[in-house]
Amino acid sequence: MSKLRGFIAWVLLLCLSVPASAAILATVFYVSGNGLGTGAVALATVPVVLLLVPRVVAHPSWRVGMALVGLLLCDLAYAGWRVTRVDTGGSLAFCVDGACDQPAPILSRLIREDETAYAGVALSHAMGLLTDDELAVIEPATRSAYEALDRVRGGAPGPNGVLLASAATRTEELIWLPPGEGKVPALVFLHGFGGQITPCVAAFAESAVGRDYAIVAPALDMSGYWWERPGREVLERALATLPPRVDRSRLWLVGLSNGAIGATHFGFDPELGARFRGMILLVGGDAPSVGDVPHGPVLMVAGTGDPRFPIAGLRSVAEAFTAGGADVTLKEVPGDHFILFTATSDVTGAVGEWLAAH
Repeated sequence: MSKLRGFIAWVLLLCLSVPASAAILATVFYVSGNGLGTGAVALATVPVVLLLVPRVVAHPSWRVGMALVGLLLCDLAYAGWRVTRVDTGGSLAFCVDGACDQPAPILSRLIREDETAYAGVALSHAMGLLTDDELAVIEPATRSAYEALDRVRGGAPGPNGVLLASAATRTEELIWLPPGEGKVPALVFLHGFGGQITPCVAAFAESAVGRDYAIVAPALDMSGYWWERPGREVLERALATLPPRVDRSRLWLVGLSNGAIGATHFGFDPELGARFRGMILLVGGDAPSVGDVPHGPVLMVAGTGDPRFPIAGLRSVAEAFTAGGADVTLKEVPGDHFILFTATSDVTGAVGEWLAAH
């Protein structure tokens, strides 16, 4: 049934050439993922506006015109209120090339990341990208993750990490700095598919790891294909523009899912790998070429029931690392691909203990 829904959804997406129809579809998934809140009501006016504009042009009517103006004014007022509420500073800050006094892009301040995530979960399930079993796990876990994020930010929404993107000449990133003024080691975090950075950084920031380590999380794009050339360029720029408090001699490379595949490629790179003391691969990874040895030790954290990166495959990756002479630790956590959200303390605890030992 999920495959049938997915097929129907793809047909609809391919056939939607009218902006109003696309807006209606977006509204349906937004509301289904969020319930009827302020943001959902505001978004629901978009297809109405798009439908009213051509009607006013073709058949001028003062009543319809007044309705259109009223909706536009409400939308502008809502947008202004939403944008001004976003907190881009603090200990979990939006930064550009290591400078954390930059304004976040307008779109990332207009649309909340939690709302994007909830709608994305609903859309992924409708398209068959998430099974019913996965939905039952990821939906409450996502809400729990963003509730934790609200605690980190003190209730103020931050910029939408999913809508951030970097290039070779500009790195947009989220940076966590622990309390204090002195130099600190740092985790350089590579996100996975979907670009969901913020709750991942918050998960480590709230743990014991966040008391001692900075976290630098550059945003690539929604694909998370770090192993391609743009990914390398973004990582290189992030390393070249680290905040002053970060001790560049104590960097650890961390990758989640697709980011773990990218981290594997970088960790075995003679130039980039040497910039890090070791790497941490969360629910993902890639087998190295025969004879390759990473720079420093490796921690792998895997979900025992992960259908996307099955545990048997990641055990094989760990064995390949070991065969190449690497110091590898494989930590298996009960759960699926979303253990960072569903078993947060197990994952962050394993990372913290491993870092303390190395």
